[in-house]
Amino acid sequence: MEFAIVTFPAVRAVIVDNAEMGQTGQILRLQRGTHTFDLAMPLDYRPESQTITLTGTSFEDPREVVFTEVARARRAAKTSPARRRKAAKRSAVSKRTSRERTTRAKRTTRAKRTMRKTKKR
Repeated sequence: MEFAIVTFPAVRAVIVDNAEMGQTGQILRLQRGTHTFDLAMPLDYRPESQTITLTGTSFEDPREVVFTEVARARRAAKTSPARRRKAAKRSAVSKRTSRERTTRAKRTTRAKRTMRKTKKR
């Protein structure tokens, strides 16, 4: 029997050879040989998977398999709801066709001209 411990900043399910084997931070007991380690969703970690050969480990000295968190995913999670709404609004505005924007600009220009004429009278 061989032993491995998977580390990641958050508690996440550990998948070894396409089967869930435990959680990060726990010592896993595996057969001697080559195994592919992965974490459960979301995919906010690197590397995506690791293939490691386990030999010569013990419970007191397990093989450490390290996954690191992706910084961009952390920043996205910290985005405030107001900022997300603002970004969605900007996105919706940018999707307007150029024809719609031109028509809107023409209407605005006409309205300004009409206002100027009424002020002069």
